[in-house]
Amino acid sequence: TQAHRHTQAHAQAQTGTGTGRQAQAQTDRHRHRQTDTDTHTQRHTHRERKSPNRSGVAVGLSVICLPFVSPALRRICLPYVPATSVQVNNVLSALTGRSGRLLDLGSGDGRIVLSAAKAGFQADGVELNPWLVLYSKLQSYRLRFNNRTQFYRQDLWKFNLQPYPNVVIFGVEEMMPELQTKLSRELCDEACVIACRFPLPSWKPDFILGSGVDTVWVYFKNK
Repeated sequence: TQAHRHTQAHAQAQTGTGTGRQAQAQTDRHRHRQTDTDTHTQRHTHRERKSPNRSGVAVGLSVICLPFVSPALRRICLPYVPATSVQVNNVLSALTGRSGRLLDLGSGDGRIVLSAAKAGFQADGVELNPWLVLYSKLQSYRLRFNNRTQFYRQDLWKFNLQPYPNVVIFGVEEMMPELQTKLSRELCDEACVIACRFPLPSWKPDFILGSGVDTVWVYFKNK
């Protein structure tokens, strides 16, 4: 009888130990699942916290880029493509022996105007993009050419060309026919027109400098 009781007590102890181990294992699994849940929640919260920053950056970039895009919404897109150093040199070579005021239509970052001012011209630029106009003015002050240059934020189609005996244009092919009409109507006799990247459609150039994308076509009106 005592042996039987001892056996039952031992069995109950083992059963209790097994039950305790099972309970501990369940507790450990629950803690592990809770840890995974907390980690997932933290990651999700971190992503949510980062989302407003990403949205803010996107909005900021849109605001900054809008002035650069807005000119393209007008009747003819005149994109901002900086002139290469070869193009600038070709323009200056075409102006050899010329004098008087110079106008750059679609002056971009102002490098043609500033280069012409350095060569001795009184040079002006017309540009629709406000950020490029501001940049050009700052560059002009930095280089101390502000007394020989002017930059206008204006639509080139509404700008009067008559006071300028020298005109430079970096245009696109679609605008050249209409621009030729404007030049014929407004420019003085023997004015010099330097077309970069694309020629005027029906004017015969007096000479051509460069090749490829650096080509410039030089015209003298009514020569």
